[in-house]
Amino acid sequence: MFKLMPTCVMLLFSIAPLPSPNAAYNVVSFGAKPDGQSDSTLPFLRAWMAACNSVAPAMLYRSTQEQNPVPDSRNSCSSVGLPLPRNSGFWILFQKVSRLTVSRGTVDGRGAGFRACRRTGRTCPYGTRSITFLWCNNIVVSGLTSIKSQLCHFTVARCNNLRIQNVRITAPSNSPNTDGIIVQDSTGVTISRSIIRTGDDCIAIGPNTKNVWMR
Repeated sequence: MFKLMPTCVMLLFSIAPLPSPNAAYNVVSFGAKPDGQSDSTLPFLRAWMAACNSVAPAMLYRSTQEQNPVPDSRNSCSSVGLPLPRNSGFWILFQKVSRLTVSRGTVDGRGAGFRACRRTGRTCPYGTRSITFLWCNNIVVSGLTSIKSQLCHFTVARCNNLRIQNVRITAPSNSPNTDGIIVQDSTGVTISRSIIRTGDDCIAIGPNTKNVWMR
């Protein structure tokens, strides 16, 4: 079975509902191995749970590593336990999360290997969206770079008050279905000061979307 696992480099997550100093969580301290081959899903989940259970606002650091997608929500931390299936279609999924900032770092979707597999006619993964926000509120994505995605770089669906700023999105011109940002069923979305060079639509606005500001 052909398997592809995107690489994620130094993403920073912060959940800051209170105006006090943030606690910090580095997934390497929870057993993650930044060797480009080890599955670091469980260490990431342990760090995510520790951040969710923090009394103070929490910051979660991740160094270079490969792993399954991130499951959901700060508001339902006790239910987090199983990673998404490898063919779920998501690389990183934030679901029902509120007041979250994702900043800095690079997500490499390794789309070249995915498309090479598809051209051979072998059994291949369906492909993954790099970063998805579903049913989220008050989200900021800042200073993030997404490269070589398999499918869409950023997907925003059923969200309210989401801001994407200072991001860089790149994929080869001959990579189909690699939309930069897809927004649908969402209200209050701002996209600003960003560079998008990808193989499909730079920004796609779907149905039931209101109050979108792009500059």
